[in-house]
Amino acid sequence: TFDKIDREIDDLSKEISGGPQGKTKKKDPSPDDDPAYQAWIRDNDWYNDDIDLTVYAEQVAPVIARKTGLEGRAFYDEVAKAVKAKYPDKFTNTRRAKPSTVEGAGDIADERKSGKKTYSDLPPEAKAACDRFVKQELVTKEQYIKDYEWE
Repeated sequence: TFDKIDREIDDLSKEISGGPQGKTKKKDPSPDDDPAYQAWIRDNDWYNDDIDLTVYAEQVAPVIARKTGLEGRAFYDEVAKAVKAKYPDKFTNTRRAKPSTVEGAGDIADERKSGKKTYSDLPPEAKAACDRFVKQELVTKEQYIKDYEWE
């Protein structure tokens, strides 16, 4: 009985590994073999550089595949679109959204027309003091100019 079961195990092992009976286990296609995947990886370096984005992409990919039926580059682009929608802050330049700290020229021109004193009218030592106070967030530039005792 032992020998019979041992032969059956050997036969099944050979069958699974593609032995003499000619049956081979079908290998699942790897994305690494897909040229569309390789091109997509080159265009989306975030996939290998950011673990959070990679994990989310791996989780959402099967859902997108099942729902859309897309394949190739269209499928990969849809995955990227989903990741970018989930993590928009990782794909935008947050500094670009902040307002500029540079004063607009229109404000200065308007103040000069109205006869008001401006930052450029301050003496050098007052400008230095103003810059220090503004940097320390003790006062705004406009407040300093307003409070400055003009001669």
